[in-house]
Amino acid sequence: MKKNQVLVDTTNTQQVRDSMMSRNFEFEYFSAKAKITLADDKGTRTFNASIRIKHDSAIWVSFQSVGIEGLRLLANKDSIYMIDRLNKKFYVYDYSYFNEYTSVEVDYQIFEELISGIPILFDEKKLKAKKEDSTYVLKNDGKKRTSFIQLNPDYTLLDVNLVDSTMGKSLKLKYKNYNRDNTKPFALEREFQLNDEQHTVVFVTFSKVKIDEPLKFPFNVKEKYE
Repeated sequence: MKKNQVLVDTTNTQQVRDSMMSRNFEFEYFSAKAKITLADDKGTRTFNASIRIKHDSAIWVSFQSVGIEGLRLLANKDSIYMIDRLNKKFYVYDYSYFNEYTSVEVDYQIFEELISGIPILFDEKKLKAKKEDSTYVLKNDGKKRTSFIQLNPDYTLLDVNLVDSTMGKSLKLKYKNYNRDNTKPFALEREFQLNDEQHTVVFVTFSKVKIDEPLKFPFNVKEKYE
């Protein structure tokens, strides 16, 4: 059955935008545990992660399998640093390196927004809304990228489709099971469809979400690491 679609005027588009942004999960510090399942044409792999964020400053992630840390990551606005515990190697990359493998161009801000579940807007001046049954859909056109954001009736994110026309790639995100223990809702279940040649889908389930408790970001590289 075809959905009922109604275009929203400029004033109401702003109201929809403001209602959506009022649901933003805001914090100075963020920490959580996550179970991550990566599925593609090669099979399925599952591992755990501990995540820490200082807003607009640093993202720290420790990846573990069977209780053993294999990889530690620290991202700031310019670079991503990685310690490979298993192979005793140390890497430093800028974000352009990862854009070869990601479905859309990623920088620090988008990286943090993907974790925190904040809407990704490329140019807020070019925002259009339409109503589909009980949900709203926002279209946001940037110079090279476009985001399509579908909202639940309470203006939390339902799904987001990011399209990068220059790279010919897209990333679809789904948000489920909102936790409301903190001041703003946070989606505990996420699905990332990379739309790549390997048909990669990443499922993330968050737990033990805490905000605004001061955190440390330990990242010591041993001299014997290459």
